[in-house]
Amino acid sequence: MPLDLTFFPRWNLVHADYFGCTTVGDIVRSYSDMLSHPQSDCLRYAINDMRSLTNLNVFYEGMSFLARTISADAALRAAPWEIAFVAPQRDMTPILTDYCAQVSRAGTARCARFADIPAAIDWLGLPRGVMDLSVANGRRIEDARASATAPTASRAQPDPADGDHRQKS
Repeated sequence: MPLDLTFFPRWNLVHADYFGCTTVGDIVRSYSDMLSHPQSDCLRYAINDMRSLTNLNVFYEGMSFLARTISADAALRAAPWEIAFVAPQRDMTPILTDYCAQVSRAGTARCARFADIPAAIDWLGLPRGVMDLSVANGRRIEDARASATAPTASRAQPDPADGDHRQKS
């Protein structure tokens, strides 16, 4: 699956780094992987980083089903989810904007699409220093990966100072 997940328990944050071509199935599997992580109960913030996607191969009905699932799951959480999609690609704007509207409409989570990481970090209410946290292969959250780069998170070592946990999906 063209995705790396990095968990930052200190910030109640997960960073999902999508690249290459992603399908609805990939997104559903990443959501399942996130929920199965030991730190998932503490998560409140998600950055879905799609800056390095070359193709978002999804369909409306699949994304609508996922939006309803996430909204229902969010209703069971102690704190509401804050979900940011970072996708500057114009061809992805309509489906992601619609998806975020569906998730937000339920009132159990906030979801929005942004063109860049700083705007997403500000909207989430996280400090700008979060952009400097290390994700796959030592990159910072602020730095986009090359779209052809293979997953690296499973080989990366957690940084105990940040309390992060990397997982390859």
